[in-house]
Amino acid sequence: QGQNGVRTIVETVTLTDGQETSRVEKSNTITTEAVDEIIEYGTKQAPVVETREESRTEPVAYKTVRRPNATLAVGFEQVIQQGQNGVRTIVETVTLTDGQETSRVEKS
Repeated sequence: QGQNGVRTIVETVTLTDGQETSRVEKSNTITTEAVDEIIEYGTKQAPVVETREESRTEPVAYKTVRRPNATLAVGFEQVIQQGQNGVRTIVETVTLTDGQETSRVEKS
């Protein structure tokens, strides 16, 4: 907290018939130095946080299901349905802080 200082001024005052006729400063000294008040203020920028959703796909391999068939001779196989890979869509929530990725969470 700031504090005011004290300045001591000594003057010689001359009076003639009760009226001031002259004033002469003899000394002017700072008795107590003033203490400056120091106030700090914030300059830190609040981080810029943004979120976005990103999606990507990846293949899902098909499975081969083998089942017995009493109408087929031993050692023979017959494809009833051709397998086909599937596609999985992955959705992620990405959080960026000041443009840098800080989090990635898979939603589905």
